[in-house]
Amino acid sequence: MLAKRVGELPADGDWIFEPKWDGFRALIFRDGDEILIQSRDSKPLNRYFPELVEVLVAVLRGYELHDDDAIHAVRIVRAALHGFVSLEREGGFAMPIDVDESYRRLVNTLDHGLGLLRP
Repeated sequence: MLAKRVGELPADGDWIFEPKWDGFRALIFRDGDEILIQSRDSKPLNRYFPELVEVLVAVLRGYELHDDDAIHAVRIVRAALHGFVSLEREGGFAMPIDVDESYRRLVNTLDHGLGLLRP
């Protein structure tokens, strides 16, 4: 459910304000090697996620996926990265091994596997 913007809080009632920091919903656009990450209300988010831009460029570079193949690729990348981050945040891996190395390997696997989607 999307929040509704209002100019000010209602005068009656006890209100507590707390920002939502547990996640972002973003749209990602690509034009060649240029990546734009933006919120639903068109605010740029690249500055908050510079490492994500590098990953997206690396994963999507050269695939030239179109139409349904591009949609499948986006779903695959989103599901894999979201699942990895969600599990790690909840302590789901709990293994004494470098999680950054596992993440790099996940990205490399996606990088190689997405090429199979090309018609």
